[in-house]
Amino acid sequence: MARLSFSKRLLLLFILCSILPLFLLSFVFTEISQWTVRRNTQHQAEDVIREAAAIAQETINTAANLGRQLSTSALVTQWCSGGGTKEETNTLISELFQAVARSVNESDYQIYFVSPAQGGTTISRNIVPPEYTLAQYADWGIFHRVKEIPDGTLFVQPHPKTGNCIAAVCVPVSGSGYVIVDILRSGLAAKLSQVADMNMFASLYIYDSSGCIAYSGFSREAEAAFLQDLMRTSDTNPSDQTLPARTVSTAFSSARLHICGILPKGENTRYILGLQKMTLKTAFLTALFAVIISIIISRSVAQPVKSLADAMQKAESGELDVQCNEPANAFADQDMIFLIRRFNKMVYRIGELTDDRVEQQRLLRVAEVKNLQAQISPHFLYNTLNSIKSMAKFAGAANVARMVTKLGKLLHETFASEGDFCSIEHALEAVRNYFDIEAMRWENRFLLIEDVDQELLPYPIPRLVIQPVVENALVHGLEEKTTNGTLNIRGYFQEHSDSDAPQTPGTDGSSTVTHKRDIIIEVSDDGAGMDAVTLKEIQENLRTVTRTKRLGSSGIALVNTHSRLRLLYGEAYGLSIQSQEGSGTTVTIRIPEDTKHDTSVGS
Repeated sequence: MARLSFSKRLLLLFILCSILPLFLLSFVFTEISQWTVRRNTQHQAEDVIREAAAIAQETINTAANLGRQLSTSALVTQWCSGGGTKEETNTLISELFQAVARSVNESDYQIYFVSPAQGGTTISRNIVPPEYTLAQYADWGIFHRVKEIPDGTLFVQPHPKTGNCIAAVCVPVSGSGYVIVDILRSGLAAKLSQVADMNMFASLYIYDSSGCIAYSGFSREAEAAFLQDLMRTSDTNPSDQTLPARTVSTAFSSARLHICGILPKGENTRYILGLQKMTLKTAFLTALFAVIISIIISRSVAQPVKSLADAMQKAESGELDVQCNEPANAFADQDMIFLIRRFNKMVYRIGELTDDRVEQQRLLRVAEVKNLQAQISPHFLYNTLNSIKSMAKFAGAANVARMVTKLGKLLHETFASEGDFCSIEHALEAVRNYFDIEAMRWENRFLLIEDVDQELLPYPIPRLVIQPVVENALVHGLEEKTTNGTLNIRGYFQEHSDSDAPQTPGTDGSSTVTHKRDIIIEVSDDGAGMDAVTLKEIQENLRTVTRTKRLGSSGIALVNTHSRLRLLYGEAYGLSIQSQEGSGTTVTIRIPEDTKHDTSVGS
């Protein structure tokens, strides 16, 4: 498998870092949303159940209060005690029913009066259920329960066949008899329907402690059944859409009754599925947008890197004129722009240095050719000078013979092929030979004074460096003087701090600067000197001389000598000149003590 490029790896990293967290957050968001919806639904259901329980409790309390009021009524007590004629009894019953009509909402409650003194008779404005017949149920149902609780009792579903009563409150009458208050299903259902969000339940049940269902909010068939049997039947029928999933219940009426709401299995399923779809769509669109942004950003980052890498490969292959373009987009990294600029500057500088090196080699090759051209038949010249020397001796011209001898040594130094360097001592010897010749030509008008540190003598120096300076001093300085003149050659070391050299840490943690020495050779004359204009022109020529400037035809002029030293040792070395008209001229030669030079130059 091929290794991915930097841009592709960067793009893949962008995509992974943007899409994976996005889908993870989408999943977490969906789960949290589902949990939040279920929790809120549970809390909402609990609130609804508590409100429904309060309504049911209020309905029971109203029925109990109504029964207690009637049980202490004089009409009820009189009727239950018996006695009187039939007409008096009928009148009493009529008044009793009128009192009930005034105090009871018959859509919510039904009232029954039972009197053992009247032969177990039960009277009511409605049909009397068989369960309220004292002769048949004296020891069953509600009559049995009220004997256990003399203050009054709540009995669930006393007569389910009527289909409208869900519970009854039975209160004993002082002396004899009972007042029974039926709680009607229709009245309770009307009150519960006013509770908000009641339709959130699949089923709603009110049942007693035995599990007998007194009220079923959505299915009347379940009333009078037992909740345990109903749940068992539903659990064995998975296809039943009303199968309970979650149940919310609470107890009321002193924990004798319970109200239970069952949430359906698919409660909020449609909402949650819609939320999941919307979340997935949002995540997909966001991921698509993130991929597009990632591609744009990765290209803006990777493209400059790729361009820089391509430019480096071209530079490595030798294309030193290559330049890397800077990115111009809004996502450009300033650090990358800085690297590209430094690279372009580095390549440009390398190109300059390479061109300079090529030009150095060309110039030195030219100098070598000119030097070789000047060495035409050196043996012929040596033989000719020896012949002149012999003839001068035979003729008794000792001065001529001595001049010819010194000229031969000078020519030998000029044509020497032992190398491009000689010792300072050897260079000074050649200078003395040249000076002696010139002194004889001018009838010993010139005096040479040497003050050279003996430690300098073994150090190497390029050939023909001191001699051209001495020649310039004689020709342009002393020869133009009408009186005798003096030529001074002074040599010494001069220390200087090398700021480019590595700094050596001291024992106290401070850094020390390495000091080096230069070799200084001063050639001074007390000749005619130069005027300010001429001096400035020569100094300017020495200052602005470049490595691309051609050497002079003879190769011994001051400028050419200065150029040679700068080519060999660097810009800090070479010649400097000071002069004053009528007072003489001083030319200073500066070379490094270690005399390290580029041996490849001119080789």
